[in-house]
Amino acid sequence: MKYEQKALYWGFAINTFSTVLGVLFFIYTNSKTILLDAAISVILCLSTLISIIVTKVSNKKNSEKYPLGRNSIENIFVIFRTILMLLMIIWSLINGIMTIVNFYNGTLVSEVTIELIPMLIYCFLMTLSCFAITFTYHHYNKKINNSSDILKIEIKAALYDGLVTLFATISLLLFTYIEAFNPIKDIGDSITTIILSIIYLYVPIKELISQIKILIDKRENQEIEQKIKKYLNKNYSSLNIVDIYCSYSSEVVSIYVSLFPKDDISSIELEELFDKVRNNLYEKYEYSKVILILSHDKIHNL
Repeated sequence: MKYEQKALYWGFAINTFSTVLGVLFFIYTNSKTILLDAAISVILCLSTLISIIVTKVSNKKNSEKYPLGRNSIENIFVIFRTILMLLMIIWSLINGIMTIVNFYNGTLVSEVTIELIPMLIYCFLMTLSCFAITFTYHHYNKKINNSSDILKIEIKAALYDGLVTLFATISLLLFTYIEAFNPIKDIGDSITTIILSIIYLYVPIKELISQIKILIDKRENQEIEQKIKKYLNKNYSSLNIVDIYCSYSSEVVSIYVSLFPKDDISSIELEELFDKVRNNLYEKYEYSKVILILSHDKIHNL
């Protein structure tokens, strides 16, 4: 998709800026919280680059080897990115806990530098870049009727990243400048990292569960299936709709319909009727594949 590719190219440029900014501020502050924020930006930057390649491959024409297309490649990629993010978050969590343990054992040497103006500049630039990515992806996704799963995931990631950066900055400044936190000032960065890691865990875990459900073809959206069944029953009273199953792969949904005619009709009439059903479903669900199965059995029994 042309617009999806344009969005990802812009996303890569903005994520590269966030990555460089995050790395520079980590070198300046030596903060584990900034490191985690920068690491997430690195992952988003690399994943955007890979997304460009993945979308090019997945959008190739169907072939004999890939009769249902290559869209599942996008799902595999999302799983890989999610696992990578989870590993980074878990590492940061463990690192933060070990720092606190060292603090209570009296072996911690604090080298974190947190200053008000530089941190405010960092927060402003990082949240601005997150907003820019969100706006860009939303703009281009709208041009393709909000059909890109990859752009939807990236929008959520950018919004979440911006909110977490805002929280991280506020938290670091509180530990640095509020007198009540002076006794634990040296581990304020590690406490923030732990809180940040726990907050960050929600998105990749949720996404991993969602993608696994798609890959194992678990029946996910019965509401849409019932909606399709109701539509077919209303418009094709000559057909008995036995079962409907929607299988999702990236932005493409494969609609399997098990059905049979109520009365005896010729094969030519049946073929014409099937063509009408297929064409109508294609109009209702633009990015879809419709597979009609002449059967009295439910799909799981075929």
